[in-house]
Amino acid sequence: MPATRLYVSGNRSQVGKSSVCLGLIGSLLKSGFSASEVSYIKPATQCTKKTLVAAFCEQNGIKCQYIGPIVYYSGFTRKFLDGETDSSAEMIEKVRKAVDDVAQGVKVCIIDGVGYPAVGSICGVDNASLAQALGASVILVGKVGVGDAIDSFNLDSNWFLSRGVPVLGAIYNRYVHDLKGVRRPTTNDIADIVLAAIFCDNIFRFLTTGYYSLDKCRKYLEKYFELRRSEGATQKIYGFVPELSATVTAEAKPPQSVATGINQNDKARDNGAFVANLIAHVHEHIDVVALVKDAAAAQTRGVEVGRVMNYRVTPPRTVESTTIGTTNDSSNATTTEHVPTIALSTPSENNKTDSSEEVAKKPRLEFNFDFSSFDDSATSA
Repeated sequence: MPATRLYVSGNRSQVGKSSVCLGLIGSLLKSGFSASEVSYIKPATQCTKKTLVAAFCEQNGIKCQYIGPIVYYSGFTRKFLDGETDSSAEMIEKVRKAVDDVAQGVKVCIIDGVGYPAVGSICGVDNASLAQALGASVILVGKVGVGDAIDSFNLDSNWFLSRGVPVLGAIYNRYVHDLKGVRRPTTNDIADIVLAAIFCDNIFRFLTTGYYSLDKCRKYLEKYFELRRSEGATQKIYGFVPELSATVTAEAKPPQSVATGINQNDKARDNGAFVANLIAHVHEHIDVVALVKDAAAAQTRGVEVGRVMNYRVTPPRTVESTTIGTTNDSSNATTTEHVPTIALSTPSENNKTDSSEEVAKKPRLEFNFDFSSFDDSATSA
């Protein structure tokens, strides 16, 4: 039986894809998979340094390749356009062979994406093209928030769907808990805020902890995905992962917090404690077993090439109980609805005349599938 191939992508670099990959692998081991049944590969990368996930795989006898066939070194895209690198087809074939090798004899192969979904598109080897060639299904690691988090998911999932790649859903990463009533800010917090402002790193979360906390966002993200699923969409949320730095103990700090000047053995122990904490964290907050099960089903089922969702939002408004496309001067009852619903339609349904009852329904978010603007012959370019 072929391995289930799960492609982990995200809306941007540094959203936590590799950390999620590490957590997924560790969680699979906790769920009863043996080290020989799981593998890991990063087929395209912008960094050649060994990562924590690579070190974990090597230490635990898990088959892995953390530097794949495609390395985006400085000037790579210009050399590609000058014809000084492998062609798109040659690079994709090398990736296919590398993944086939790593996936051989295992049950689950975790494939680590690079950057955001379109990275590599200039060379024809973006994440969607690779996932399509590999026959993998995708899980998207998302950003903090509600509106931007959902908008980013819709944009990114369409990129994959346009190549015929199944998108399972989302994992929302690095949410902070609402700190109200937990503790007062310390001088270390103030120092962190200053450093964040200087380096423009995580300042958004520091300044909006309450409003954009997990406690404030989870309800609305779940509500949106439930509305989508109620009308036939298959994507769902597999977990919300709180910011790990808010929960780690003094004995398990992230490796970047390790003081300089310590010896390698101390650093290795510190990293090991952090990795164990991260795996336990992911195992608690992500339904990994369901994710792998759905990935296996999607890999068998696949998705129709060009099946792309177009999203149209209709805000609450007063509507007349009449039929679309007619001019009816008779007196019609008017209703105002404020609870959103979702309508899911395909091109073959677009020209149907809605009934009076359907027109007067609640404000809705519509998903229309459009095949006309995609050339199936160019999906692997």
